[in-house]
Amino acid sequence: MAKLYRMTDSLTVLGGGNTAFAVAANLSLGGASVTLCELPSFESAIEPIRSSRRISLAGVGNSGTAKLHHVTTDFAESLAKNELVLLIIPAPRMFLD
Repeated sequence: MAKLYRMTDSLTVLGGGNTAFAVAANLSLGGASVTLCELPSFESAIEPIRSSRRISLAGVGNSGTAKLHHVTTDFAESLAKNELVLLIIPAPRMFLD
């Protein structure tokens, strides 16, 4: 696994979609302590990994099973833990055309 150059050892990824999962897993496999946080109204998106905190990743970057530090829907808690926050959201349609 490639060790990532980073400015911090811990961070929060906001989002619960495929890209957020991939970013969180890749950073975790690279050595970062990652908290994944999703909106409470989309809690079902993180339910499959909530208790195990594990994401399997296979692709062009790191591959393996990543163990996240924390998975939550509590924004106050997740933002208080880390200074670096990555917001992962879908691109608006206007950028895809």
